[in-house]
Amino acid sequence: MEKTIRIPAKINLYLDVADKMPNGYHELETVMQSIDIFDIVTLRSVRGNGKISVSAKEGKQKADLALPQPRNTAYRAAELFAATYPDALSKDGMRVSECDFEMELIKNIPSEAGLGGASADAAAVLTILSDMFDTGATEDELIALGAKIGADVPFCIRRGTVLARGIGEKMTDTLQNPTLHLLIAKPYGESISTPLAFAEIDARGLCKKSGDIGAFVSAMERGDFKAAAKLSLNKFEATLPAASKVFTVKEAMLSCGAHMAQMSGSGSAVFGIFADAAAFRRAEEAVKNMAQVYPCHTLARDASLDYEEILL
Repeated sequence: MEKTIRIPAKINLYLDVADKMPNGYHELETVMQSIDIFDIVTLRSVRGNGKISVSAKEGKQKADLALPQPRNTAYRAAELFAATYPDALSKDGMRVSECDFEMELIKNIPSEAGLGGASADAAAVLTILSDMFDTGATEDELIALGAKIGADVPFCIRRGTVLARGIGEKMTDTLQNPTLHLLIAKPYGESISTPLAFAEIDARGLCKKSGDIGAFVSAMERGDFKAAAKLSLNKFEATLPAASKVFTVKEAMLSCGAHMAQMSGSGSAVFGIFADAAAFRRAEEAVKNMAQVYPCHTLARDASLDYEEILL
């Protein structure tokens, strides 16, 4: 059996970091949004004895990508699925425990950018395997499984636009805005490790709630981007050095007419929201020499995951 799907990146329209919990994770309040930058994930299930292998190559959007290591999140997702559902049967009657899994990742989502590329790959593997094998698992159960791999995996399974709390696994659908036009820019030579970013949050004593996510969501729902921009928050920006290119890219987008510009996740990618095509083109021109740029749009939860050759 073989299946290929496309899995979207994400941005954090809002991200606050609160207390560190006993399990080592931090309590989050965030608004997460799917965008149309995709990794392509192929999984083949063949008769075997539980061997798992992963290969990866760059897609067309290949600037500043770090290809994943052999035991990456996709590997761990397949390993966890096999351990959880060893006796689940495929459509042709094979048990999970009787199969080898071969995975190929085509990477278009930049690494260490705050766009959820590794989490998306894990979500894709769980999504494919749950379709291949009759586990009886609900989406919520699959999300709970994903949470064991990483904080963003539950959202990458759910997708769309959600208000998320906990470590990201407590999700509520939100924001029925029309499609938003975005410019993503990842500053050249500036990548940020998520564990190190959280360590910096702790070191600076920033792990406490400091924003009003409800007011932000209300402003976005009204389409009041001016108010939303004032209420927007990404706690990780406070950990960056003053000379970070993130701030230069943000200011360039805002000066060119972006409604809102902010770093996504733990960085280093910056997104800008634009309503005016001329402003978008000015911003793209302004930042192209300092960052890899990705024009894109927001995606609804029901956007198709079907693989399309044009995306490569």
